[in-house]
Amino acid sequence: MYDIFLSYSSKDLERVRPLFEALTSQGWVVFWDHLSIRAGSNWRSKINKEIHDSRCVIVVWSKDSIKSEYVIEEAEIAVRRKVLVPISLDNVSPPFGFTQRQTISFKSLQPKANTIAYEKLLGSVQYLAGSPERVPFSSKNPEGGFKSYTIFILLLLLILLVGLYQLFPLFFSKERTLNEIRDSGELIIATRDTLPPMGFRQDGKLVGIDIELAVNLANSLNVKPKWVFFEDINQREELLVKNKVDVVISSYSITEEREKKIKFSIPYFDSASVIMVRKEQANSIKSYKDLAYKKVAVLRESLNADTIRALAPTAEQIEIDGSMMQGYRKLEEKEVDAVVYDKPMIEYFIANHPSKEFSVISGPPLDPNNYAIGVNLLEGKLLEHINAFLESSKKNGFLDQLSAKYATSSIVVEVNQQVDAFTEYTIKKGDTLSKIAFSVYGDPSLWEGIYAYNHKLGLIEFAGLIRSGQKIKIPVQSSLK
Repeated sequence: MYDIFLSYSSKDLERVRPLFEALTSQGWVVFWDHLSIRAGSNWRSKINKEIHDSRCVIVVWSKDSIKSEYVIEEAEIAVRRKVLVPISLDNVSPPFGFTQRQTISFKSLQPKANTIAYEKLLGSVQYLAGSPERVPFSSKNPEGGFKSYTIFILLLLLILLVGLYQLFPLFFSKERTLNEIRDSGELIIATRDTLPPMGFRQDGKLVGIDIELAVNLANSLNVKPKWVFFEDINQREELLVKNKVDVVISSYSITEEREKKIKFSIPYFDSASVIMVRKEQANSIKSYKDLAYKKVAVLRESLNADTIRALAPTAEQIEIDGSMMQGYRKLEEKEVDAVVYDKPMIEYFIANHPSKEFSVISGPPLDPNNYAIGVNLLEGKLLEHINAFLESSKKNGFLDQLSAKYATSSIVVEVNQQVDAFTEYTIKKGDTLSKIAFSVYGDPSLWEGIYAYNHKLGLIEFAGLIRSGQKIKIPVQSSLK
């Protein structure tokens, strides 16, 4: 297995040579097709194997590689495997679908001319491929050093310790208290910088609804924010449970399953799933029903994916890893028929890409969800402070200002619901208001009526937050607007 796979345009062969030499000089084993494919071998199968097996994939974006279908395909595979390290030459922007990923810019690939860039690159590679100073278990000096059985015992002890850490992370680490955070002078915040309008980079500056909210939260504690960036949405609970961060602020939807592992603040943003299509499809895809047997891009393991799986089971889900920019590109290039994603992300994308000819299908959004701030399950005082901060941010209009600034808005449901009759319903595991409306009325968009009536009665506070065993009232369909 190779440590690193180099993806580049063949026109950049000599420009990439210093990169290959710099990486191998550090001790990593690098797949460079120019030297790593022997004569007479099947180069396609060799490249396909190594792009899927290598611990890290460095993609070199240049004026030539951004036009290469091979390089773009290799980059997409790296994204799916979560091993992509993008760098750029010629001051080019990565192709559509990769622009929201942090890319290391090089003037050239000569190490002496790009010390800072190489430091960033080596740090990113080491994170994915591990330290280059790996020594094979067969010693270079078999007569000396550890005996094989000693190495075996040490490995068993290491595996045991890792296993204990995975099972009992709280035994090995401790969450920071509110006073410890203040004394340290920094709030450690997990977020994403590839998720406009919530968190992204604009002219190199970190911006977005989640980012500005996080900065204000840190200011309220008289500390500075310290950012920890992640790509995989499943990392959020892990970062909190293992006490790697103090809070997670990144369009973090409250769910019953997540509440078993961590605590959530009160919501600061109300969202829902919406369906985006090309404008030319507006007459053929008018609702979720028209997604049957269509290709639909969804974020892997997201609430949006669950929604489509329940409401349009015959739709072919095209799962996207990391940034949905890949999904937008696939829609533009007609590789998929629709994108189902959170309302604020879709609204912001359309507002900032008017030339893309995309639109959201009309009607109420599907499956509401509420964004909140995640904290450690055992934390108390910090959560109290966060909730007080969010209440104040709602009252003084700060949250509304953020929504307006980034061309989106929370969902709003009319709660003056007049009901003639109702039936009682007990929430089951996996239920959402859209799924209940689909089951009862045959129309998931009628969730708003269920929410409005139960909110008025004090039975449901937030549309995206219902729990198994909870009893609610289902209005008769004739009562709904």
